[in-house]
Amino acid sequence: EHACLLTEDAEIQCWGEGVSKTYATKLMSEMPEIIGIKELTLTRSNACALNDSGAPFCWGSDSRLDVPAEIAEFRFSQLKSTNAGTCGFGGSDLACWGDFHGVRFDMEVFDGLSSDVVDLAVNGSGVCLLYAEGAKCLRVGDQEWREIAFEKALLISLSSPGWGSSACVLDSYE
Repeated sequence: EHACLLTEDAEIQCWGEGVSKTYATKLMSEMPEIIGIKELTLTRSNACALNDSGAPFCWGSDSRLDVPAEIAEFRFSQLKSTNAGTCGFGGSDLACWGDFHGVRFDMEVFDGLSSDVVDLAVNGSGVCLLYAEGAKCLRVGDQEWREIAFEKALLISLSSPGWGSSACVLDSYE
């Protein structure tokens, strides 16, 4: 019920109705000053952004979705959100916080992952990391990553909230 866009001048503009009638106005008024925004993602009640150095910022009406202090020092190359949770990937670390399918993460860090991630996707049930020749997906509550093999993928997307066959991959073409 709301949307935000990142302009060429690295400014954020929001509109629509979210949790409250004045959501977009409130979201804009609470936005911290961020210099060099390079990525923007939304939950149902908050917005999150990455700046040029990869520092994450989140703001909005649900303080439980703010960036945890332990994660504020991370530097991410990608940041994605679902209705009530956010994940960031950088270096070889994946960090998630918020609610995923009723499971609350104040902070969950998965380290030691391969650093050549092409894309990141999250939904209410889990997270997928896309690599050039496959993907690794983890469902909330599972301990082991599920691996999927294919060639030359560019983009991955997960539907929400289901798991099953909810991953879609855009293959590259020449």
